Amino acid sequence: MADGRFVQVSEQRTGDGGTAILQTEVTDLIRHEREERGRMLEDQAAILQATLDHVPLGVCIFDGRLQLLGWNTNLAEMLALPRTRLRPGLHFDKLWQQIRTRFDFPAGQGANLLADWVRSVRRKTSYTVEARDEGGHRSFAIFAQEIPDGGFVMSINDITEHRQALQAIRRANETLEARVLGRTLQLEDAL
Repeated sequence: MADGRFVQVSEQRTGDGGTAILQTEVTDLIRHEREERGRMLEDQAAILQATLDHVPLGVCIFDGRLQLLGWNTNLAEMLALPRTRLRPGLHFDKLWQQIRTRFDFPAGQGANLLADWVRSVRRKTSYTVEARDEGGHRSFAIFAQEIPDGGFVMSINDITEHRQALQAIRRANETLEARVLGRTLQLEDAL
């Protein structure tokens, strides 16, 4: 109603061919349902934020207009940003500027490809790239995937220790192969 009240109108046919119209005021019920829905949404938002803050990745979520909806504290640390720079509604371009200057991308996979992926109308595939920090000391995996409303979620994972472990295994394999070859040659000489 114009005065902010809600009325439910029901129409029923009677046995003699007439029509009975029943009007019921449901204002209190509608307001109560809206309050419950608001509390439920607030609880879900708190759970989502606690989950985001728990994961070791830097995570951010953008809507279809490329505006920041949510993020975790690790994102600010991985991007070397003051936490106050991240705020709801921040456009992706502002964050992209920081990503461009913070990371060195592999040849042919520059930051512009990320921006192109973000701006594409339908992102059928996810975006993934491995980049290094500006000093080249740390490795990061950047992953982005579209979400149903046309927005996307992006994560940044510090994979430095993983890369170092792989290099150590590679070196150990090379050393082992050299030792096996050396022993094989010694055995051949002995025979």
